[in-house]
Amino acid sequence: MSEKKRIKFDEIKEKGEAVGEWLKDSGKFVAEKTKDAAIWAGEAKNKAAIIADETAKVTKKILDNIKQAKQESDYKILRPIFAEDLKIALHNIPKMVNICEMDEKRKNNPVCLNSIGYQSSPNGLDVLNIFENYFSQFDLTLLPGVNEGVYYVNPYISNTYISIDKYFKYIKEEKVRELVRIAKDLGANRVIVEISEKETNSEHNDNKIKMKAGKGKADVDFDKTQKENVEVTVAANEKWSGHNNPKKPELVYFKDENHIKDLIEMRFDPLNRLQSHTYEIEYTSSSSIKIKEAAKIDGALKVMKFNMSQSMSS
Repeated sequence: MSEKKRIKFDEIKEKGEAVGEWLKDSGKFVAEKTKDAAIWAGEAKNKAAIIADETAKVTKKILDNIKQAKQESDYKILRPIFAEDLKIALHNIPKMVNICEMDEKRKNNPVCLNSIGYQSSPNGLDVLNIFENYFSQFDLTLLPGVNEGVYYVNPYISNTYISIDKYFKYIKEEKVRELVRIAKDLGANRVIVEISEKETNSEHNDNKIKMKAGKGKADVDFDKTQKENVEVTVAANEKWSGHNNPKKPELVYFKDENHIKDLIEMRFDPLNRLQSHTYEIEYTSSSSIKIKEAAKIDGALKVMKFNMSQSMSS
């Protein structure tokens, strides 16, 4: 082989070996990078899993917070009462009690699960709503009996409520009974209780109308007439043999009536015992509910959609 060809061959050989080394190094580089890529992919996968897990936790926490906030809102709106709250509730029972069934919105809401009633404030009047099946857990007396409906407090007897439909009639009858019992305890041989009910209607007849120019005011002169309808009924007419050994009656509906207290004291005067007495009660001053309170009750009953034949204020 000539010297020139040998040199050429040696150059090719050297270059071939260089190419081989480069390919070998390139293979190692690719392998290392592939391994690095695999490690990176694994780390990325782990990081993605961690991120996904943290995201799920955050999402769950947000949803839990939303659920809790809704439950707290529902609790404030629906105001359920549970058996464990009974002792606290009985310490501050409002003047109005409603015996009812659990409504649909409370049946389907978890915050009312196992509740025995709820509180409400229609027209600004606090009401204790008791589910009929749980009424026995409350230390209350309802008159004349327990039925679905609205009851209002008897101001003369604690923890006693009277049906709103029969409220004034019931108290009137109880006052008559007490008057009869007072008379009997004092030894009377006869008692008559009359109830005089007066209804006044005002009528206005416009006769003159004068206009004042410039200020836009009107002077109206009118004649006013009143018509009164008076109805007197005998609520009690009792006779006994009578006696001179009076006993002091227990007062409930007349415990704050000074005239009744004076009557009892006069009957016990040993030197000048009372023989006869006429006592007149002005119902407007001795009524158990005032007009303003009755109007508020009417507003509450309207919100509660409770129908009455006659309003409390009337």
